[in-house]
Amino acid sequence: MECLLTLEEMAARLRVSKKTLYKWSHLGTIPVARAGRLLRFNEADVMTWLKRKDDQRNRPAAEIGSQKRSGRVPMSVHRNAADVNSIVKNSIREVLD
Repeated sequence: MECLLTLEEMAARLRVSKKTLYKWSHLGTIPVARAGRLLRFNEADVMTWLKRKDDQRNRPAAEIGSQKRSGRVPMSVHRNAADVNSIVKNSIREVLD
């Protein structure tokens, strides 16, 4: 049987805030099951996701650069660009105000 964890349990397990988990789930960054407004995390899926993220981080740069490009920009790049744009806009507002 799958082990489903609540938001609080998964936040404690990953040592991140509940707010961070909400953000990751909203962005589709972390595997999550939704039941209405409730979020549940399959422990095995999240551990697989973490391992995959760690494996990607530890790959040599030459291996990453030699991969065939699909021609499409990954959604994570769009999300990161939106975050950067938001930060820049907020910084400009603070300076000008």
